[in-house]
Amino acid sequence: MKKFWQIIYNYFTAPLIFILAHLVSVFSRKVRNGVYPRYRSINQVEAWIQKQPDTQKRVIFHAASLGEFEHIRPLLEEFKSQYQTTNIVFFFSPSGYEHVGTPRGLDAYFYMPFDRPKNWNRLFNIIKPTMLIVAKHDVWPAQIWTARHYAIPTFLINASLREKSSRSKHLVKRFLKHVYRDFDYIYAISEDDTRRFATHYPRCRVETMGDTKYDQVVVRKKQAKSVELLPESWIKEDWIFVGGSVWPEDTAHLFPALVRLLEKKPQLKVILVPHQPVEKAVKNIEEKFFQWGTKRFSQRETLQTERVLIVDAIGYLAGIYHYAKAAYVGGSFHQGVHNVMEPAIFGIPVLYGPVHTNSYEAIQFSENNGGQVVTNADEIYRAIGTLYENEAQRQAVGLQAKQFATRNTGATERLIVKWKHLLA
Repeated sequence: MKKFWQIIYNYFTAPLIFILAHLVSVFSRKVRNGVYPRYRSINQVEAWIQKQPDTQKRVIFHAASLGEFEHIRPLLEEFKSQYQTTNIVFFFSPSGYEHVGTPRGLDAYFYMPFDRPKNWNRLFNIIKPTMLIVAKHDVWPAQIWTARHYAIPTFLINASLREKSSRSKHLVKRFLKHVYRDFDYIYAISEDDTRRFATHYPRCRVETMGDTKYDQVVVRKKQAKSVELLPESWIKEDWIFVGGSVWPEDTAHLFPALVRLLEKKPQLKVILVPHQPVEKAVKNIEEKFFQWGTKRFSQRETLQTERVLIVDAIGYLAGIYHYAKAAYVGGSFHQGVHNVMEPAIFGIPVLYGPVHTNSYEAIQFSENNGGQVVTNADEIYRAIGTLYENEAQRQAVGLQAKQFATRNTGATERLIVKWKHLLA
């Protein structure tokens, strides 16, 4: 049966994805930026690998985008410091490739090639990896099947499976079981996720390991406290609210609430971080809040009396939360809430919209008074207003969020122990 699904995917589904991506790229620069560099990926890897010593073990990491990459950073650092591995990351999305920077533990990064067996055959023969680690749920079938063919130990980490996930539906499940079975192990973020994997994919090897993003948010908290991103003169004793990774669907509810709050709360200042800080999004915020004074993050040195700061760059959000009294996490009126752990680790209340079941942490926060679900502008207005007026309540809710974040650390260390025999 596996052979049947391989034929369907390799000869029909993958070519269709290939064609559609190229068609869409004609009209979308973002898609175009993520399509054409893949033609060069394997040659770039080959040129780079020829310059590297072959005495170190090589580990391939796969991350869909910058968010997934942030979660594997603790592993990169530990692999490098403990075992001196050569760490190579493949990205699916331009948001990861274009903004990765130069973090510790990372040796090289490339665009993932098109998901075809011949590409992975060539790539694995060039790299000869000790292991392949896939972050979260960006699973590409040809990549996993080819790794199994070459007997490369392959692991899915930070894995989750929602109760009503499309991956648990009949036809999708029938296909994916022939992919998931080829992982040596699936390491789930919680016991509930392990149970769901075991129910829907009973022949897979699944174990609860936790989520490395908890370890990363602790690291980023320490880094944020050591770097001053904003002028002290602007922060003062004011009450700062951060809207992080906001999409247009979020702003439709968030902005009307913030306008009302700025009118009535004189000590309130707002920092807004668009998910995609393109010029159109930044200008929209400037037009909406011009009467309270706006300033772009790129011009933050000149901040004076402006009450709205717009972050027009990527990579600063985790550090920005350091200044907040409370935060809203975007994506939660769109396709799914973003990382609620980043603000929570600073001990502040977290608000988010109704589309949050993609996040185990968001569900836990709302059930344990560490966060609050808001469904419209009025609820956002009341929630922020209550926290603004009631400092004791604000601190109590923030403490619940912080305690949840800190007690769930340790996944990185547990994974290192599991893989010691491969890395030593």
